[in-house]
Amino acid sequence: MNVDVERRNKYVTQIVQAFNDAGKRDWRTKEIFAKNLHKLVELYPLQVVQQDFLQMFLKFCQERIATVSESAATAFAAIIYRYAADPIKQRQLIDKVKKEYREGTYKKRQLFLIMSQSILNRSDMKSIFVEHFKEDTLSLAYDKVPNVRISLARVLRSHFKTIDGCFKEDKKVKEILQHLSQDEEDDVKNIIAQVKFALANPGEDSSSEVTS
Repeated sequence: MNVDVERRNKYVTQIVQAFNDAGKRDWRTKEIFAKNLHKLVELYPLQVVQQDFLQMFLKFCQERIATVSESAATAFAAIIYRYAADPIKQRQLIDKVKKEYREGTYKKRQLFLIMSQSILNRSDMKSIFVEHFKEDTLSLAYDKVPNVRISLARVLRSHFKTIDGCFKEDKKVKEILQHLSQDEEDDVKNIIAQVKFALANPGEDSSSEVTS
């Protein structure tokens, strides 16, 4: 989608104003913004993303309403991709997010997994995932909080549905799948069973498996 600079700048002003007007109680408007944030990031240049949309992303991820924070987290890959022209700032943002979310509360670790998933599910960002997120993501298989391990299982299930076999032969991924298949939580085991079925039977429907 091409939008001339003048109109594009006008849209940004309107978007930011609407964002500011949403207030603390208007969570439905925030949710709409959060769900569409990745589209806005893909439309505008880095300068606008850095000045306006990055702040929205960071603020939305702090929201107590889960649908807002989780929706916003999916925009992470689009933001990181925009920073490709500035590797130093890209690395700083990655480090900032990892420190805040990977090392944060269990709810923040779940948000970290959504952010990581947004990168994992883009084949053009595989190198970024491997360098910056692979170890921090997969190591959450040993998290003491069941909901975090369930979230990781869902990330892996989503990945193998989105990208056919990108990490299918990865030794570490295989190790983590095996570990999660023996998890004490049934939800984790059921999700991993779906992943293993899909890997062993490409092209077949695993919907008969118990879903979570």
